[in-house]
Amino acid sequence: MKRLLVPALLLLLSTLADAQHVYKRISTFHGGFSIEIDRELSRSVEHDHVVGFLKYLGDKAVFLDDDVVTTKEAIERYLVEYYGQTKFTLTLKPKAAQPLSRTMGYTTGRYFLSGRYDRCGCTLSEEGNYLLVWQLVDGRWRIKSWIPSADSTQGCGCAKSSDFGPSSQSK
Repeated sequence: MKRLLVPALLLLLSTLADAQHVYKRISTFHGGFSIEIDRELSRSVEHDHVVGFLKYLGDKAVFLDDDVVTTKEAIERYLVEYYGQTKFTLTLKPKAAQPLSRTMGYTTGRYFLSGRYDRCGCTLSEEGNYLLVWQLVDGRWRIKSWIPSADSTQGCGCAKSSDFGPSSQSK
């Protein structure tokens, strides 16, 4: 029995080493894209709120929420206006990541948003699924598109500011 155990263990270790080598090659081929990128974003948002999200935005990003907002600068104005710097808490729970090429991939997951509006004093609670499209820019993964899909929203009637709607965006 011991004679069979040693060769079996060696074969298993060899197979694991090959699998690691293949994974490293695939990861390198896709620019290192993995779900860990979304987890880094999640930690950044949890710690720095809106600023943490903005750190990962590409210059030509598209934010597809109730409004379509383009460019990093316009998205920043929109998020600060609507969510404020720290009035809202956004929690991201990454579920899956899929590389599409060496320079593009996407992640999916669940989001949970809660907070209080200063302008009307009401609270909002929202949860749903999200899709993030990522692009490799100058060696760093940046958000190309953010697409949330709310399952449920509870809160008041505070409307989003139309100052940052599609008609006023720089493209």
